Amino acid sequence: MINNNLFLTLIIYFLIVCLSVILVTLSGYVYLSFVPLVLAFLFTLMIIRRIDRSILDMTSILTKASRGDFSGRYKAKMDWEIEPLGLAINDLIENISLLFKDFTADREDLKFILGNLSEALWIQNKEGILLWTSRGFDALFTSFRKDNVKHYWEVILEPALLDYIKSAILNESAEVKEIELGNTVYLCKGIFNPKTDTHVFILQDIGILKQTEQMKKDFMINLAHELRTPLTAIKGFSEALSENPDPDSQRYLTIIRNHTERLISLVSDLQTLASLERMPELNLQPLNLLTFFSNIKALYHHTLEERKLYLNLEYADYLPKLTADPFKLEQIFINLIDNALRYTEQGGITIKLAQEDSFIRIEVCDTGRGIESEHLNRIFERFYEADPSRNRAQSGTGLGLAIVKHAVMLHHGSIQVQSEPGKGTCFIMLFPLLSDKQ
Repeated sequence: MINNNLFLTLIIYFLIVCLSVILVTLSGYVYLSFVPLVLAFLFTLMIIRRIDRSILDMTSILTKASRGDFSGRYKAKMDWEIEPLGLAINDLIENISLLFKDFTADREDLKFILGNLSEALWIQNKEGILLWTSRGFDALFTSFRKDNVKHYWEVILEPALLDYIKSAILNESAEVKEIELGNTVYLCKGIFNPKTDTHVFILQDIGILKQTEQMKKDFMINLAHELRTPLTAIKGFSEALSENPDPDSQRYLTIIRNHTERLISLVSDLQTLASLERMPELNLQPLNLLTFFSNIKALYHHTLEERKLYLNLEYADYLPKLTADPFKLEQIFINLIDNALRYTEQGGITIKLAQEDSFIRIEVCDTGRGIESEHLNRIFERFYEADPSRNRAQSGTGLGLAIVKHAVMLHHGSIQVQSEPGKGTCFIMLFPLLSDKQ
C-alpha cells in the first residue's frame, strides 16, 4: 500500500513533467523546459534534507540509548516512509528503558542482599584478585580494605582455608568442607563461574550447630552414665527379692526385671551410639571374612536351634581380606542378625559375601515380615518404629540400626535396605577394600 505522502510526491513530479511538455509545445523554446526541472530539483533537495535531518535525529537518539540515556524520542515530521521507522525506534527505546529499570532494580536488590549477608561471601578472578566481598567477609578478615585491590592470600591467612581455595581453583569446584577458623567452625563452598571466569566462595558459620551437636552427644553420655547405676541397683534388689516364694511377688518381680533389662540395654546402646558419633579411632586389622562370620554364626547356634531357623553363609570362591575394626564390624552384624531374628518366624537368615570391583559386598537377608515401602527411608533413625503396633517389650531398643549405619560409615562404607511385606528384608553393604588407607 502506497503511503499518502509518497503518492502526493509522485503526482507533483508528474505535474512538473506535464508542465515542461506544455511549455515546450506552446513556445517552441526548449530552454523553457528547464524551469520546471529546476523546480523539481529544488523540491527533491528539500525532501532529501528533511530525510537527512530525520536520520540524524534517529542516529542521535540511538547513540544516547547505547550510552544508557533513554530520554530521547523521535518527533514525527511527515517524512515519507521514514516516519514508521522513527516510531518503531521510539517503541524499542521505551521497551529497553523499562527492561533496564527492572534490571537495575533487581541488581540493586541483589547487591543489597548479598552485601549485607552475615556469611563471608566473596568473588575472585583467575589471578586471585578479590573483585567483591560481603560485609561478613570484611568483618571476618579485618585486614581487607575495599579501596585497595588485593589478592586473596594477602587477606586470608589461615592455612586450611588457603589450601581449600587452591584446591577449588585447580579443580574449578570443590566439595563442601568444614574448616575451623579461630574459635568456631565454618562450612566452606567454592563454585567456578565459566561465563565470567571467576570463583565464588562462601563461608557459613556453623559453630552454634556444632556446639548444639556436642551438647546433644554429651547429654546422651551423661544420661547413660547416670541411669546405669540406679538401674543396676534396681536389678540387684529385684533379684534378691525374687527369693520370696509368694507367687504374686514373683510375677511383679519378673515384670520389673524385664523392664530393667530393657532399660539397661537402652543405656548400653545409647553409650555405643554416642561413642560411634564421636568418630573414634578404628583398630583396623586384615580380617578373614569366612572365619569372622563362622564365629558370628557360633554365637547364635542355640538360639537358631530353639527357634528352628537357619543361618546360611554364601560366598564366592575367592574373597580378599577386609581391613576393618573387628569389634565395630561385629557390632554391625550382631545388630542386623538380632533385628532379623526379632521379625523372622519361619525360614532364616542368609549372609552373602562377594567382591564387587574395589569393594566387598555383604548382604544380610531374612525371610521375615518385611517392611512397608514408606518406612524404608527412615528405619535408620533413632527410635523410629516401622511397625507402631508391635509389642514394644519384645522389640529392641530402637537404636540398633542407627548403630549399624554409624559403624558402616566409620569404615567409609555404605548401606541400603530392600524389603517387601511378607517377603523379608535385605540389608546391602559395601565396604572399600582399602579402608585402612582412607
